[in-house]
Amino acid sequence: MRAHSRPAGSRPWRATRERGFTLVELLISVLVLSIGLLALTGASAVIARQVNGGARMSLAASVAESRFERLRAQDCATAADGASASRGIAEIWSVTRMPGVVRITDTVAFDLHRGRRVYVFEALVPCATSDP
Repeated sequence: MRAHSRPAGSRPWRATRERGFTLVELLISVLVLSIGLLALTGASAVIARQVNGGARMSLAASVAESRFERLRAQDCATAADGASASRGIAEIWSVTRMPGVVRITDTVAFDLHRGRRVYVFEALVPCATSDP
């Protein structure tokens, strides 16, 4: 039987077969991961603002719809202009009488992170023939 010998100064057989990451590779992977996480954080902040804005717009439309329903329940002759503010939403409505119908214009305003938003909603309410 013959013994295997290795040249002096060479690494053992196991050391040449071991694989791993160098320090530079680890630093680059941590940098790439950090950039990805920062991008996800920024995107989630934008999405949260958009969801909040959509909820506020939906609430404003609901406030206007509620106002229209209240004015429809009244007699056309008693419907009058007005204003109110609640839940961070300001509302101004005006009633215009026309033959056989009343036009209601409801201006709804609320604040978002980008500034104040104003929406105008209109509805026509038919009146009984005896009302103006």
